[in-house]
Amino acid sequence: MKIIILAQYFELADQPGITLLSAMAQSLAGDGHDVHVISGRHVRIGRKPAGSDQKVPAGYTIHRVWSGNDVARSLFSRALSFLAFSLSSTLALLRLGRCDVIYGSSPPIFPMFPALLWARIRGIRFVLEVCDLWPESAVALGLLRNQFLIAVTAAVERFLYRYSDGIVVLTQGIARRLGERRELRAPVLVARCAVSLADFQEAAAHRQDIRRQYGWDGKCVVIFAGTLGHAQDIETLLFAAEKLEQHETVHFVIIGDGACHALVAAQAATRKNIELLAPKPKTETLKMLAAADIGLCTLKDVALFNSALPTKLIDYIAAGLGIVAPDFEEITPLMNGSKTQALYRPGDGRSLADAVSTLAEEWPDESGASRSNDFPEEFTLEHRNGAIARFVGELHDASSKYDME
Repeated sequence: MKIIILAQYFELADQPGITLLSAMAQSLAGDGHDVHVISGRHVRIGRKPAGSDQKVPAGYTIHRVWSGNDVARSLFSRALSFLAFSLSSTLALLRLGRCDVIYGSSPPIFPMFPALLWARIRGIRFVLEVCDLWPESAVALGLLRNQFLIAVTAAVERFLYRYSDGIVVLTQGIARRLGERRELRAPVLVARCAVSLADFQEAAAHRQDIRRQYGWDGKCVVIFAGTLGHAQDIETLLFAAEKLEQHETVHFVIIGDGACHALVAAQAATRKNIELLAPKPKTETLKMLAAADIGLCTLKDVALFNSALPTKLIDYIAAGLGIVAPDFEEITPLMNGSKTQALYRPGDGRSLADAVSTLAEEWPDESGASRSNDFPEEFTLEHRNGAIARFVGELHDASSKYDME
């Protein structure tokens, strides 16, 4: 099959960000499919240039197209970037010609609209990947208040759900919410955030070197690696760090970028227990996780996030870290009541500080030798990529039931 993956943000292993799509593209190409990726010119975290068109050694081709000024952090500039990518990605689809399947990853959802129209016109199967519920999450966070924009975005969302041939979601919670949508007609696959355990095993060998390099010996390193955005409730994280400033060993390491970067930078400049590091390629981030002791996952106290399962949480589990995470419906079952995992009340900085402090008392030896290797198979890349490949193949082989009426 000729498969086109459409995603405004597409990161490789040597770039900061989430590499699920590049792992999927590599797997599909390895199965013998002709895989092309249409993506913007910036990575998601840090908004750094992502490079130019390239034939990846793994066997697929990346077509980088114009996505506007994606460096600015305002909602307006991001909206312009989404619209710019919608136009340029559509032109790229036309240039690439006939294909069998378009796999569109959202958000943003606006570029998916013309891609789905093109798929319907040409009789191409269209698979929509839903990584986050838009516009619901933007509205819940107070980022989107204009009623006209909300209505337009919701209309696009309904169109995508109604006319896609298949939908891939990251969590059971998102699948349940979509199951309540009357306009949804397509089959839904839950393909979890996933990792390569081999990558983590390789990174573990660098633990002591990284700890010495950054001066972490004798410290219980609490690491947060990912987007510093509104959804991540950075204010609560910083409140907890302030409460634990006098703790003798607890040291917060924050790796990432986003809308709240300036806030974190200001705190890191004045507090001795907070260290802010720039976004790093995935391969380097794994080494940093191997050198840490506790992985920190924070989310806003928003009901919608009961269906969320951040990628960083799966990374922490694979790295064998102790974990502090919010008590949300999708997250809690993964914690399993382990002594090396603690839940806190979302939005409660004192609860977060207490959870970190409690886990720090269980701090394992600095060698990392006591880490657990128990890891659910459904969160491995092999499981995820295999499930998506079968799902896409079945949709391609079946006659479309979702032609526009």
